[in-house]
Amino acid sequence: MLGEIKNVIEDAKKVNGDLQHRGHVVAITMLCAVDTLSSYAFKDLKATKCPTCKRGDKVGPRYERFIKDFFPSAYGVFAKDIYRLYRNSMVHSWNLFQATIHPRNEPVTKDKNGTLAFGLENFFDALRTSAEDFLTQLETDQGLQKNTLHRYKELRKTAR
Repeated sequence: MLGEIKNVIEDAKKVNGDLQHRGHVVAITMLCAVDTLSSYAFKDLKATKCPTCKRGDKVGPRYERFIKDFFPSAYGVFAKDIYRLYRNSMVHSWNLFQATIHPRNEPVTKDKNGTLAFGLENFFDALRTSAEDFLTQLETDQGLQKNTLHRYKELRKTAR
């Protein structure tokens, strides 16, 4: 999956020089990749109250924990905002009104107005690093092994 995302990034850069006019598509894919990785890493975390719906949110706690545990620390401090302002807004509403993405390699920052921003290439590097870190820890961490196997078996049951 990460190889495919990298191919799209490289193709867009060949055409445009950066990720302008491709940013939302690339961002949504990367945000969903975090979702997938977090579903393998963590299960049965306590659901939190969803601020926009009436039910509990099981995705948010594991998504945020994955960013805190596996992403570079510069992103970890913004885990809740990344989940809410980026993942939820972009995946569910196709908008990004409360945050900013840049088409290049800008680091994650919060400006004086409180707006969170990062460059898509920077986020991709953080995602790639987090996936590598997760896979390295998976080799020896029995808790991660148990969670990953549980998730795999859940998905396997849906195969036809």
